[in-house]
Amino acid sequence: MDDKLPLHIRPGAERALKGVLAECAQEEACHAAFPKLEEESNAVWSTLSKGPVRARVLNPRTGEPTDVSLSRDLAAEGVRYMLYSSSAAGEVPAVLHQAALGDYTPIAERALSGRLQIVASGSSGMYLSVTCAEDVPWIDPKEAERLAAGTFIGDYRYVQQRAACALWPQGSIPKGFLESVDAVVPTLLISGMWDPATPPSDAERVARHLPKSLSIVVPHGGHSLDGLEGVECVTNLQVQFVERGSLEGLSTGCVDQIHRPPFRVEPLELKVIALNEADLTKFLGSYLEDGGPSQAEIVRRDGKLHIQFATEGEYLLAPVTPTRFRLVGASGLVLVFDVEGGAVRAARLLDSGSPVLQLVPKAPKAN
Repeated sequence: MDDKLPLHIRPGAERALKGVLAECAQEEACHAAFPKLEEESNAVWSTLSKGPVRARVLNPRTGEPTDVSLSRDLAAEGVRYMLYSSSAAGEVPAVLHQAALGDYTPIAERALSGRLQIVASGSSGMYLSVTCAEDVPWIDPKEAERLAAGTFIGDYRYVQQRAACALWPQGSIPKGFLESVDAVVPTLLISGMWDPATPPSDAERVARHLPKSLSIVVPHGGHSLDGLEGVECVTNLQVQFVERGSLEGLSTGCVDQIHRPPFRVEPLELKVIALNEADLTKFLGSYLEDGGPSQAEIVRRDGKLHIQFATEGEYLLAPVTPTRFRLVGASGLVLVFDVEGGAVRAARLLDSGSPVLQLVPKAPKAN
């Protein structure tokens, strides 16, 4: 209750980034590909601190390459967004390496995607109404400055949020609002090891007031655990805990078997190629999730493909190979088609290289 946003964003993100880079250094292939990764990371933030850099991204409305100016603040947020996801975090070394070589497009794409999918999808008014009453007034500016010092995020979030709260109507909170919650009910606490937002230290703090709690730290985990192998262990523990209503007898040994796939060491495929109408036609039609309820439709408008999900909205598809398409505006999402004999057999939706959805063409109705 006393975790004051955005006070701990900076040290949380810094800890997560250092942890992911350390794991890369410990992995043979990742270390071989990026032997000076920490040095390169520092160079990226040093360059950005001198002023914005130019990057070429895809316009989310048209799919056309567009030059943008990338500030250090938004670049830092782009990397922080990646650290939220266990799968996207596996691409952070490659993204920082590309930036150190002068290619800031991957970071800019992540920053743009975060603005479109995270910031724009929420309510800034609600966020300010909550944090301007419950958080910002209780932050000591000197503590904020101290926690921001030396971090790649810096203090811009606190500075801007404080300025916004000076203009925003501020509610009041009742006495005792910031006090810890005490409870004797069984409580299962699950944290990702490298979560930049709610790190394991949060669980440690609340556990002091929850005497019947069990804290589990998922190796390599971010704010989400997507992309980790063996993560079904966590789901099974949650189910067992709810069914039993007790922590007694929970076997947590499987947590130690959770691991991340190898880090990405290849450059990200972001350059769009041109495909003619005949190349695109074979992808058109309706698709169903293999063994699941999801549905999608691939249509062509103005010579470009769009995928329409029944529940997740519509995305423009930009080809990076004849069978591989980026979902414009959703950095990290790629649709890969399995084509045989000129016909689509299946399509896989990947998020930072990790499978998310398997689609198969819907069979036409019999006459």
